[in-house]
Amino acid sequence: EALEGCDFVFSSIRVGGFDHLEHDEAIPLKYGVFGQETTGVSGVFMMARQAPVIEQHAKTIERICPDAIVINYSNPSGMVTDLTRRVTKLNCIGLCDGVFGAKWLMCILLGLPMSEANNVHVHVAGVNHCTWALAIRYRGEDVYGWIGELFERLDWSDEKKTWGWNKDLEQWRRLYNYYGLLP
Repeated sequence: EALEGCDFVFSSIRVGGFDHLEHDEAIPLKYGVFGQETTGVSGVFMMARQAPVIEQHAKTIERICPDAIVINYSNPSGMVTDLTRRVTKLNCIGLCDGVFGAKWLMCILLGLPMSEANNVHVHVAGVNHCTWALAIRYRGEDVYGWIGELFERLDWSDEKKTWGWNKDLEQWRRLYNYYGLLP
């Protein structure tokens, strides 16, 4: 009933909940492979669970409101959006909050409260969950060159300072050290 007459459908589904997400990300990390729900091995694990539900969901939307624009916010965003477009004729757009992740990360690294994220400006390139920060400014000052040093100075044991994101922080640090860019 909620779909009848819709011009837009916002879709956000997590099959298996956060319990399965933990396994999706922990298994690859156990073998030294980047584990993240949106890309790579972890994304494939998650998509294996998501695909049947996403396909059914998309076909239901297409049957009830075929002209609606579907705004996908389900991970792995790129794969879910691709599947939706392959199995239906729906106009589906995938979104990501990756820019906000970079803003929050900089608040952690700079030791700032999250309320300061509004003063962090990030210029990114890429699509959905495959974006890289090209420039980062805090209150107008270029802080990109400080990232390596900030990662090294971070107190990884202080959950209040890392907001419990230690696993993500370690992966971001590893990718930054490898590529010289912040994912």
